[in-house]
Amino acid sequence: MENTFIGKRVLLAFPDEKGLLLSSKLADEMALVCAGKTKSFEEAAAFLTQDECDFVFMSVVLPLLPVKSEDKDIFDLPLYKRPAVLFFAPENAGDVMLSAYVPTVKLPCRIEDAIKAMDEIYPVRVKDKDVQKAREILKRMGFPEHPAREYIAYACALSFNDRSVVRNLKRSVYPALARAFSKKETAFQDPMRRLIDKTFLSGDIENQYRLFGNSIDETRGKPTVSQLIALVSEMLRMGKA
Repeated sequence: MENTFIGKRVLLAFPDEKGLLLSSKLADEMALVCAGKTKSFEEAAAFLTQDECDFVFMSVVLPLLPVKSEDKDIFDLPLYKRPAVLFFAPENAGDVMLSAYVPTVKLPCRIEDAIKAMDEIYPVRVKDKDVQKAREILKRMGFPEHPAREYIAYACALSFNDRSVVRNLKRSVYPALARAFSKKETAFQDPMRRLIDKTFLSGDIENQYRLFGNSIDETRGKPTVSQLIALVSEMLRMGKA
């Protein structure tokens, strides 16, 4: 398998010297750039808030160790700063350990196995389960099955992971949609806007105002694209899917 990750930056996160040594050797063999080495979740999170990486090679043992500060979690980083995490387990690891974190490979491992696993998770994408939850919320709001509903659901899942994206749809949301749906960045705004207009013209007005309150434009009777994305993503955070 061709190595398409040459030159990508990787952080090595292992609590033991053997793990650091083996993962460092693998990174060298793959022509990755080792950005740093850490031995705890806190160290990894602190490093990544200051310095961006494409990947983290992490021991499956590390998440099981006590975390001194609960706000130190690399998975809380915004998507644009979040690295793809590839977990490594000892050679004698059982099936339970291998299934706990995905994707997981055994260390030491073949370069081909590492590349295959890395290809599954890079670039970091929104989670399918978040898109499905957003889709269900939109369905309850009265949005019919439509390609634009899929765009909105994906954008909501994106915002669920990173609140900042709704501040600038052109810079954050539309490029992400273009990558996910293999279309031009200009292909999303109008269909989403038209679907919102159609849904709020024919939908349950009382329910819409209950959900959106004063955020609905009184003169138009419907939310903007960014307002809808922000509301649904907040409902996801509150577990209302």
